[in-house]
Amino acid sequence: MLMPLLGEDVAVVLESRVSKAMVRVDASGLERVILNLAANARDSMLEGGTLTISTDRRLMDEPDQPTASWISISVADTGVGIPAELHSQVFDPFFTTKAIGSGTGLGLAMVKGFVVQSDGNVTLRSELGRGTTIEILLPEVADTREPQVVTSPGQNPAGRGETILVVEDESAVAAVGFQVLSRSGYRVLLADSGQSAIALLRAHTGPIALLLLDVILPDVRGPVVAEAALTVHPESAVLFASGYSTEIIGRSGELPADVDLIQKPYSPEQLLVRIREAIDRGARQP
Repeated sequence: MLMPLLGEDVAVVLESRVSKAMVRVDASGLERVILNLAANARDSMLEGGTLTISTDRRLMDEPDQPTASWISISVADTGVGIPAELHSQVFDPFFTTKAIGSGTGLGLAMVKGFVVQSDGNVTLRSELGRGTTIEILLPEVADTREPQVVTSPGQNPAGRGETILVVEDESAVAAVGFQVLSRSGYRVLLADSGQSAIALLRAHTGPIALLLLDVILPDVRGPVVAEAALTVHPESAVLFASGYSTEIIGRSGELPADVDLIQKPYSPEQLLVRIREAIDRGARQP
């Protein structure tokens, strides 16, 4: 849903720093909140930019209460930013920094109202020329759902907290990969183009265990991204993905015939096995 809303000039990056978290919130309402924040971010990036949606867990000490665990959902843009003197007003009803006729001023007021009704809190960080980050904090709750009946033991290899960069321009494929890997214990970074992936790689300071790269991207081919990635993250293993077989891609000249490639469509089980194999194989190399 975000891609048509944001347009081609805005790259989307998803960062999950928690493999599993539970909050009590209206799902459709939270979806509308994120779409609203994304639309605001788009309007602040008139010449394009990057929208980053990230999740994290925060521990906060409150007076006379045990340490509380909160789940953070942040929406950050690289837009024009908001002057410091206006920060205290941005969540007020009918206040807007947009031009006359371009906004009602109900967006962030609606966001705050929803979050407060969900027993949470919302904050803003912004600097002129450097973008804006809206952070939503929701209290983490215990999972009281009935456990599902497992008919057979799962054999899927789990992650160990490694970071994986998924570069995929098909939003449905990217969403499935993000969900499968996050739930399996990996930290997932997501980029929808070669250029956004290269920018993310250069900005990321921690190790990246693996790059899951679509061979054919709208702007830069997967091998070009891999080459650029290994100059800044030589520790990264690379697993290419394509709808074509290794032999066909090899004959077309897109890739050497002996590269590590998973053929789409792949099942979650196949993805987890191949990623674990690639990471472990890379770790054994000197």
